[in-house]
Amino acid sequence: MKILMQNKLQDAVNKLFGDRIISKDLTDAYFNDFIKSGRNKALDNLEIMKKKPYIDCSTCAYFSLGGGDGAEIIEILKKSNISYGILLDIDSKATDRAREDWKKLNLPGKDLLIITGDATQQIRKCRNVLDKYRKDKKIVGVITSLQAVLHELPSRSPQFFLHSFLSDIVYDWDPFLLIIREPCPPDGWSEVVQIKIPSLPAEELKFVAEDVKRHMNNFYDLSNKTIGISDKIEGTVHVVGDFVSMSSILAIETLFKIFYLHDYNYEIEERLTALNPIGLIQVLEQFNGITCDRESFCTESFGRIYRKLKIEARNSDNPIGRLPMPNPFVRIVAERLTSFDDNIEDKYGIPTLPSFYIRRS
Repeated sequence: MKILMQNKLQDAVNKLFGDRIISKDLTDAYFNDFIKSGRNKALDNLEIMKKKPYIDCSTCAYFSLGGGDGAEIIEILKKSNISYGILLDIDSKATDRAREDWKKLNLPGKDLLIITGDATQQIRKCRNVLDKYRKDKKIVGVITSLQAVLHELPSRSPQFFLHSFLSDIVYDWDPFLLIIREPCPPDGWSEVVQIKIPSLPAEELKFVAEDVKRHMNNFYDLSNKTIGISDKIEGTVHVVGDFVSMSSILAIETLFKIFYLHDYNYEIEERLTALNPIGLIQVLEQFNGITCDRESFCTESFGRIYRKLKIEARNSDNPIGRLPMPNPFVRIVAERLTSFDDNIEDKYGIPTLPSFYIRRS
C-alpha cells in the first residue's frame, strides 16, 4: 500500500511539474556530481588530516560510514599511508561496485573490509573489527568519515538513537578523528523568508512547500533521535506576490525536494534539517577528551542549481533587500588526542594537555 501511494505521489508530481522546473539532464548532473563527490570528499578529508600533523595516520584505520560506492575510502587508501579501511553502507549495489573497484586496484599492504547493512545494526560489528585491529597491533587510532548520514538515520534506520550511535563511533579511540558533513538548517537566513523560483508560479511553490511540511511533520517522530530541533516545522505558508513566505527551515527542505524532483517520493521521507550542529557538538564533547570545530558551507552542486533556477530569497521583515545564497551544510571535525606528551605545543603549536581538552562552553 505504501509503495502504491508513493508511486501515485511521484506520478502526480511528474504530471504537475514535468520538466518545467528542473530538467532531467540537470537532475542527472546533480546525481553524477554526487558520485564524483566521493573523491572530492576524500581530497577534503586528506587536507584536514594534513592540518593535524600530530596524528600519525599510518597508525590509524579509516572508517567510512555510509560511504556508498567506496570512491572516498578507496581514494584515501590510494593517496595516504593508511593501511586499513572499513566501508559500511546499506546499498548493496553501491558496495558491490566498491568491491569491484577495489579488486581492480590490487594495492599491496592495503586492506579494505566492505560491509553491507544498516548503520545502526552494523556499527557495533565495525567497532569490534577495529578493536581487533588494535589488539592485533595493526592500528592505534581511528579516522572516521560520516558524510551526509546522520540526517537519514532517524527515518531510515530502525532502532536508531543518536547518543548510542555516537558512543560506538567515538568509543575509546585515541588518537581519534571524526569528520562529519551534513545538511542542516540554513546559516545566514532569518527565521522566516520569502522564496521565488521564476519557473514555478507562487501558488505551485506554495503547494510543494505545504506538501513538504505535511510530510516532515507527520511522517516520523524525531524525539530522542535528533538534537535541538523541534519535531514540528512551525509557521504558515503564504503567497506574497511572486514570492512565497515560509520558515527558513521549510524553505531549505522545499528547495532540496525540488532539486531531487524526479525522486520526490524518496526524498520526501527524510528531513534534511533534523540536525542542529551546535547540539551535535555539545553531545560529542560530552565524550572524554573530544573537542570540535565547525564551519558552514554550500556545496558546489547545490549552488549551481540554485543559480540555474535563478532562485531569489528575501527577509520577510525587510523584503526590499535580497538574502545571499544559504549555507545549508555543516562540516564538523572532532578529535581526541589524550595520549600525546607534553611537547605537543612545541612541536605543533597547540596547547599542552590537559588544558587543550577543557571543554568549550
